[in-house]
Amino acid sequence: MISHLDRKLLRDLRRLKGQAAAVTVVMACGLAMLIMARSLIASLDGTRAEYYQTHHFAEVFASLKRAPNYLAARIAALPGVATVQTDIAVQVTLDLPALDEPASGLVRSLPDHDAPELNRLFLRRGRWLTPGARGEVLVGEAFADANHLQPGDTLAMLLNGRRQEFRIAGIVLSPNTSSNRAPAPPCPTTAPTASSGCPTRRSPPPGTSTAPSTASRSPSSRARARARSSPGSTPC
Repeated sequence: MISHLDRKLLRDLRRLKGQAAAVTVVMACGLAMLIMARSLIASLDGTRAEYYQTHHFAEVFASLKRAPNYLAARIAALPGVATVQTDIAVQVTLDLPALDEPASGLVRSLPDHDAPELNRLFLRRGRWLTPGARGEVLVGEAFADANHLQPGDTLAMLLNGRRQEFRIAGIVLSPNTSSNRAPAPPCPTTAPTASSGCPTRRSPPPGTSTAPSTASRSPSSRARARARSSPGSTPC
């Protein structure tokens, strides 16, 4: 048996069915947008986590001017550390045909033969560096697209006090490079800056040592770590 209030409610709904349908559609659209946004965020987070895990993205970084190689073994012996990786990073001046003034870039070293244990690169175009070869670099995709660089092109830079030319072997993505733009200076400047993130396979001269550049934690703690070295005058 329907009560008087239920009858009144049904009469009001029949009389305001247009407004009720509009409110229902608005609520349904809002709910659909919420579900779509949450699904998109979850998808992006999952893709990022999978990319970092696949390419062994480190979680701890440290930059040093110079350090002996034996420190890498001491860091690897720390409790919870699974992997330690060292490399060399040096700021260079780039000579780009598209720019009227020189640009600044960052060159990082890669192992001579094996792939890096952490922060592995993803090859987008071209090829990997030839084992044991010199004069080749891998360039970040964003930097290459901004300066119209392709595999096989020549990239000139001021390295170790002299101008050197390198052939671009491939275009890559790096998990530890989220931006190819140099930090903004405290004062405005007209000098162009760019971060190429060019990994190059060049060994330091005898007598020099690399700084510990990467440490990673054990799988049980689900942590990896990486530390970068900035050797200053140490060649890349």
